[in-house]
Amino acid sequence: MSTVRVATSTVTQPVGSQAKPSVLTRAALAIRQLQFTGDDLKESSRLYRVLNDLHSAVSSALQSLASNPTLSGVLLSGEVFTGGQTRTLTHGLGRAFRGWYVVRAQGGVAAFVEAGLPAGMTPTQGLSLTSTNAGTFDLFVF
Repeated sequence: MSTVRVATSTVTQPVGSQAKPSVLTRAALAIRQLQFTGDDLKESSRLYRVLNDLHSAVSSALQSLASNPTLSGVLLSGEVFTGGQTRTLTHGLGRAFRGWYVVRAQGGVAAFVEAGLPAGMTPTQGLSLTSTNAGTFDLFVF
């Protein structure tokens, strides 16, 4: 394990064989593993195989990316909260949100608790958050 200092916090991250590659890294590796020679591009049947393999690898990589909910989120910028305030934020995802996290905090430490939605509103429309502290926050909803 390695230790990385982030501001005043210490974050421990796995390294080497303990580290799991990201979705993007796995997708890129799948595409890079295609092997062909210049001669493969000259003969039509071999060129067809190369193009078919390339298409399959790219499709597979894109499918794994598309299935990752954190890659299709919405950034809500400049949301102002006062301490103890509950706000309902509309996210515009067009589907129920799966999660959220604070991207940036100004003027206060980010400390939120999910609250119940107002009558008539569903998770496909928004989420309600109660902030412990006052500040301006950017939130990523996915």
